[in-house]
Amino acid sequence: VRWQSLSDAIKLLGCFTNETRLTDSVISSKFDYASKHNYEIFEQLFYSLDERIISITDLPLELVNACHIARCFHDIALDCIDNYSKFADDFTIDKISQSLINPNLRNEPIKHGTSMDSSDDAAPSPLFRTSTLNMHSTTRTSATFTFPSYMDEPIIVYPGAIVCFLQIISSIPRTIDEQYANRLQYFLMLTLKNLLKYDRNLQIMATYGFSQHIIYICEIALQNENHHLHTSVQYIFERLATFILPVRTL
Repeated sequence: VRWQSLSDAIKLLGCFTNETRLTDSVISSKFDYASKHNYEIFEQLFYSLDERIISITDLPLELVNACHIARCFHDIALDCIDNYSKFADDFTIDKISQSLINPNLRNEPIKHGTSMDSSDDAAPSPLFRTSTLNMHSTTRTSATFTFPSYMDEPIIVYPGAIVCFLQIISSIPRTIDEQYANRLQYFLMLTLKNLLKYDRNLQIMATYGFSQHIIYICEIALQNENHHLHTSVQYIFERLATFILPVRTL
């Protein structure tokens, strides 16, 4: 797959800019992006793929579409697009409920993969654990469905898709509504951070040269401690460094 060509083609859809690197935010850095309620709307949109759950009427459509496309790259990277039946065919509440509700999983204990970090600010990944999410419907007040647990831990199959995922984070349009754009960037970077908590994924991405992409795309976030993505980017880079640099260098 020619990942760079795919990334360039995606930018022509109109919901991304031509930016290739992260930039500094012009709004106040005191906004608490780490609070879950500030990125929860994008978390729900990312995992449900149904914009009808959005209660915020002024959320720019470009950011909604950008979130959907990011989810596509996420699933391509994990090679899990075909693992859940009808999930991408019809985003109606009824179809999602029919394909995802599994009463046998509701009381099943959550399985966790091996992780070297247990930070509370990592974005959860309902695709890989038993979780519920309330969604509103016009025919009923709410529908609760369970995300199936396909594997003990998410494994990156196509590292090139992860690079594309990082590239579109830097290309999210911020001139429309910078605060919402920053919140989407924050959630997507947390999602990436969550994937790279696993040693196997780190080894795959380190071998692929992902650290070079981090340095180029996220340079400003690494340098500026007040940047809204600094903590996540620093964590990812330091974890990659442990797989790249020899012990004496560390």
